[in-house]
Amino acid sequence: MLVNLIKKEKDDNQLWQNLLGTLQKFSLWGSGSTKMIELGMIDWIVNVIWSEISTLSEYSLEYATALLMNLTLWSIGKDACENPKLWVLHLLSDLIDHENYQIWTYVNGTLYSLFSRKSLKEEAKWLNIDKWIAENLEALDQQYQ
Repeated sequence: MLVNLIKKEKDDNQLWQNLLGTLQKFSLWGSGSTKMIELGMIDWIVNVIWSEISTLSEYSLEYATALLMNLTLWSIGKDACENPKLWVLHLLSDLIDHENYQIWTYVNGTLYSLFSRKSLKEEAKWLNIDKWIAENLEALDQQYQ
């Protein structure tokens, strides 16, 4: 019901943010994550961020990236991210140096999870994401100290 509601809501408003926050909390449980993935939440998150990034609130972007990370911790979530039409690594590469450190945390967590898949690791090398991480790891560590 929550997934259907958020997909119908078109604006980044208080209802949308509360739905997103609730879904993110439910994604911490296996059965909730599996159901969200089956209902296409990974595709939805990626498409919303791609199309709405300039108008999304910091809260919404943070919770959307947190939800994406939680969903990619599951094999079925990694499967969904291997869809070449989704361009999930391209999105993550655009977000990897976001000014909000929480978003960095979720993007890096998602990448770490996805790099367990050979196809996604190869795509990341092609996009030079692995090079960016290696070059900026020290700076990232300093930010969190």
